Amino acid sequence: LAKTAALLGLGAALLLSFALYARWSSHPILKVGLLSHSGIAYAALIYFVAGFITFGAQIVLPIYFLKVRNYDPDLTGLLLLPQAIGIAVGLPISGLLTDRYGAGRVVVIGATFTALGTAALALIQTSQPDWLFMAILSLRGLGISTLSTPGLTKAISLVERDDVQNIIPIMNVTNRFGGTVGTALIFVAYTLSSEAVPAGPQAALTGFHAAHWLMVACLVALLIPSLALARSESRSV
Repeated sequence: LAKTAALLGLGAALLLSFALYARWSSHPILKVGLLSHSGIAYAALIYFVAGFITFGAQIVLPIYFLKVRNYDPDLTGLLLLPQAIGIAVGLPISGLLTDRYGAGRVVVIGATFTALGTAALALIQTSQPDWLFMAILSLRGLGISTLSTPGLTKAISLVERDDVQNIIPIMNVTNRFGGTVGTALIFVAYTLSSEAVPAGPQAALTGFHAAHWLMVACLVALLIPSLALARSESRSV
């Protein structure tokens, strides 16, 4: 835990140092000052949480089938496929909804759906059938798709054409940093909770539940900037 916290702190310090240098440099590699715009800041926060949830969850999702249900890796991969299908189906739909209703409203709906799907995983037990787990993953995948696309689309729409080359890598770094932080914190939550009970399938299930409750908390917190973005979009109409 101490090593994880130290590495996260080092990464955050290096990222902050780069941001400060780029902010005050006369010829920055990236114009991080774009984040001073409230709409772009909200979009970046949304994209950060999308990375936190999307990439961070991947480290604990297989645990349910591998350690709790004792399935082999091949079957585990197949049973996790519905989330990827849900994301693939939802991405073009979320783009259309964002164009029509605005990023804020779409993210509010997406965060709600993702939180519901994640909470269902936090409550799942060994007695539930596999098809139920797969159905929950499909719902969760649809929700995740409506987190990432609106955030990136909104940020791009708020900058001048010459700044698109700056905002895209800034958003990508934000998303990947969210994935890095999410992977670390979610696995820490899993490890601490699973070690609190005797080793075995129940320990893995306990850690699995704790990791998903952490994600639910992040998604609920995401509603704050999403609602603020939705209000700002309504005022600008």
